[in-house]
Amino acid sequence: MGVNFPRIRSGLCALFELAFVSFSLQSVTRSHMNPTVRAALTLVATSLPDWLLVFLCLFFGLVFLLPLLASRKLRENYFVFFYQFVEVTWADVLAKARRTALTVLDELESHDPELRKQGALRLLEIGAGTGANFKHIKRPLKYTNVDPTRGFASLFQEELKRHPHIEMERWVQAYGEDMRELDDDQFDVVLLTYIFCSVADRLKVLMEAKRVLVKGGRVIFLEHVAHPKGTWKRLLQDVVNPLWKVATCNCHINRDCPQVLMQSVGFSNVNWDYMLLDMPVLLSLHAHGDAVA
Repeated sequence: MGVNFPRIRSGLCALFELAFVSFSLQSVTRSHMNPTVRAALTLVATSLPDWLLVFLCLFFGLVFLLPLLASRKLRENYFVFFYQFVEVTWADVLAKARRTALTVLDELESHDPELRKQGALRLLEIGAGTGANFKHIKRPLKYTNVDPTRGFASLFQEELKRHPHIEMERWVQAYGEDMRELDDDQFDVVLLTYIFCSVADRLKVLMEAKRVLVKGGRVIFLEHVAHPKGTWKRLLQDVVNPLWKVATCNCHINRDCPQVLMQSVGFSNVNWDYMLLDMPVLLSLHAHGDAVA
């Protein structure tokens, strides 16, 4: 039986809300509560459950630090767990972000005449995970996935079956930095969602993405990114990151939006925007955009 993260989160929320109401009633009987204090306590009451869940995941990573460092397989399995925890716990928030980032697909045309007649695109996704993007893609796809691990394979296949308009052409087990099994000038779109945080070399991934795209093809990205330098939120990310990346299979929470890197490898018309999501501050700032090969 899987862990029901939303139910745990709801239970924790109810617990903290009950404690907050109890504290509020006691305070009101003594004196009128300062509105600023009330607002601050409300914020704490609604955010503590999320923080507690994140803390528990990091605590698990710290307790098993040595085994995680010693075993790549264990790191991959733990990452699969942590990835699912985030995706399920903040499902609605992340779904909205994915929908926003993927709207650009609706305006694209394939460079293959036959696919263009069908209204389809040939798309490569790097690091598809459980296939969380599928439900937000409405048009037909000839689809390839590049992923270094098969830890998500069963969940991915289950999700793929729910979307018959997405035709799987290939699954390539490889890292995004080295996709030598894929030919040059092959895809209309390369899709990158929540992978720049953990790849070893972002420049190489972007160079490979540009190589496999047809001339005029599009790279689409969605990432959680660092808060601006000089803010307390960025300082917190910088402080927590060394432990976080060990506990979450090299996921960095203090990497900047990749638009400058895209320009440096030759992408043009780079567009990007930021979204502040209702998530713990370590993961709350996200960036999405696209660029032309």
